[in-house]
Amino acid sequence: MVTVNDVDDGMKVIREKLHNKKVLIVLDDVDHREQLEKLIGKISWFGTGSRVVITTRNKSILEGGERIILYELKEMNSDQALQLYVNHAFKRESPRDDYYDGLSRDIVSTIGGLPLVIEVLGSFLNWKQKTMWKDTLERLRSIAHEEVHRKLKIIYDTLNWK
Repeated sequence: MVTVNDVDDGMKVIREKLHNKKVLIVLDDVDHREQLEKLIGKISWFGTGSRVVITTRNKSILEGGERIILYELKEMNSDQALQLYVNHAFKRESPRDDYYDGLSRDIVSTIGGLPLVIEVLGSFLNWKQKTMWKDTLERLRSIAHEEVHRKLKIIYDTLNWK
């Protein structure tokens, strides 16, 4: 067992344990360049063929990095988004007819093609009353498309915590 007392110790342990080893490191939702520096140090620490996959909304933290290849993810198209939503809202491949054309399509077009939002909202509305769907749709329409956190907060706020 390795004991790490601070960030510098952690960096030293990473460098020593993974030095010249072929690794795959996945870092999700990185916001600051310092996070990268502390977690992976330098790509040269790792062996040939190593890969570091980073998800971030702040591309500027990757500027000036070693051997970086950027892949920008796009929102899902409307058909893919609707299918993902249906899978989570109904827990099956096809929805109930009375929910499909109107409400499901309206909700998906309102929240856009971001998979996390689609999955969370679909799961939240799973088999809820139609009035809840309509109320949620109206609340979502009052929020700008880019405000994903506020969209998720609508769901969070309506959960019953016991």
